[in-house]
Amino acid sequence: MASNNNKNYLPLIAFLLINYIFQGMDQIIISQNMSTFEEFWKVEENKVALVISALGVGRIISINYAGYFSDRYGRKKGVYIGLACYLIFYIGLLLFPSYIAAFILTMIAGIGNAFLDTATYPAISDAYKEDSSSFNVFVKAGISGGQFILPLMTQFVLLRNLYFGWPFIIIAICIVFNFVVISRIKFPPMYKEIVKEKEDLVQKPKSKISIEGVALLTFSFISASLFNIFIIWIPKFAQQTINIGKSQSLTFVTIYSVCSIISVFATSFMVKKGLNVPMYMAFCCIVTALAQINMLINTSITSITIVSLAVGFFAAGGIWQLGVSLLLEFFPDNKGKFTGMYSLSTSISLMATPYLTGLIAKQSIKTVFAYNMLLGIMGMILLLIVTYRYNKVLKPLKVK
Repeated sequence: MASNNNKNYLPLIAFLLINYIFQGMDQIIISQNMSTFEEFWKVEENKVALVISALGVGRIISINYAGYFSDRYGRKKGVYIGLACYLIFYIGLLLFPSYIAAFILTMIAGIGNAFLDTATYPAISDAYKEDSSSFNVFVKAGISGGQFILPLMTQFVLLRNLYFGWPFIIIAICIVFNFVVISRIKFPPMYKEIVKEKEDLVQKPKSKISIEGVALLTFSFISASLFNIFIIWIPKFAQQTINIGKSQSLTFVTIYSVCSIISVFATSFMVKKGLNVPMYMAFCCIVTALAQINMLINTSITSITIVSLAVGFFAAGGIWQLGVSLLLEFFPDNKGKFTGMYSLSTSISLMATPYLTGLIAKQSIKTVFAYNMLLGIMGMILLLIVTYRYNKVLKPLKVK
């Protein structure tokens, strides 16, 4: 039975998920306008990639405190800070045509990501303890929704020669609206408070941070890299290898986003039906790797379309969110702290991956996707380890 009278929290969950539309957009809005920002900041492409990496820097410097803040001061205040950071980011990029300012603003967006994650995932778990895996997957629907909508907005602006900042302004207005709505909605009590009196009666999983903990934290890095590398570099890959225009190349990001949204609902359905979550995640990683191998060997508009479908459905359909849900199942105490640790690993990816792949892309854009393919294989291996531990540690408790 789900806890905390879950039906009362459906409106809250819906508006929390809308926040992830803004997070999905902040992950790609600079790469979608890469050429514009090169001129705006008077820098080269690899410097723009470095600005994108500031998202990870912001998460890293704030994630531990964000997790503590969520557990100590409550989920709602964490959401407030996250939205305020997003607002500063979107408006600030238009007001300050400076490379250094852009780096700082993107760091602030990364801080917003950290506070939003360490407040939202635990809040969902507090309200929907029994179904947190399937509900957390819908976070990805919000992210994918943002990454579906933004390319369409960018294409609309490009084709009509409008001011490039219009999408930024519209997003900022939506953030303010969502902030006001969420301020009027009650959050669930933190689960730790509810179970405190029954703590001695609850059998806790005998989890090992050195095995499944390390494996899932490493997977967090890999999962974030798999889809972020794709959405940052697939437009450039298509432009350079099959000679299509910029607006056409953005179509592959749209295909990816549509498949990601479809996958969210499919994954949620399968989880509710008793899917072996870590085994499915391992399967998703190897399919993602195989699709990229095919694209590198047989580069064509067809193979790029196939990899867009595969990465969208399998790598970006919610396996990152399933990973954090698994981590919270293995380690149910201090959810804000463990969510923070998981997000820290993602932050390292967001910081290092754009810069590293920017350097690689200067030599060969194909090598970027070869690296991404290897990450998929590594992810599969780690998740097979998690599957073994899941069957040994968690399944017996669920049977009881």
